[in-house]
Amino acid sequence: MAKKVNEELTRSLKKYLKVISDIELERGIVRVKEIAKRMNVSMSSVSTSLKKLTNLGYIDYEKHFFVKFTFKGKALADKFHYNSTILYRFLIDVLKVDENTARIQADEICVDIIDDVMSKLEEYLNTRI
Repeated sequence: MAKKVNEELTRSLKKYLKVISDIELERGIVRVKEIAKRMNVSMSSVSTSLKKLTNLGYIDYEKHFFVKFTFKGKALADKFHYNSTILYRFLIDVLKVDENTARIQADEICVDIIDDVMSKLEEYLNTRI
């Protein structure tokens, strides 16, 4: 009898979802090789993470095929992009961070920030316009 492993969506797996979404927006299709290149990890590390994301229901992936989002995965990836956009705006407009640093930091923070903080940040930005 196979053991059932309780997996959770870790920060690392969230970052994979964000990178997969970035690649999909730019290229239309997502390959393991491109994910490995973007994340500076081995292709076997990517494959392991993609299996976990598949088991959690966020993507559809089989070896030697393209990576595709499930509805659940696409919804979360879209949320990360939205969060990243708001955070980027805050870093540029309010904190006056340079564009490159703002993009990198927004992409890092977007997978961790909780909804309540995100709402307050968005509300703050909207009152400044």
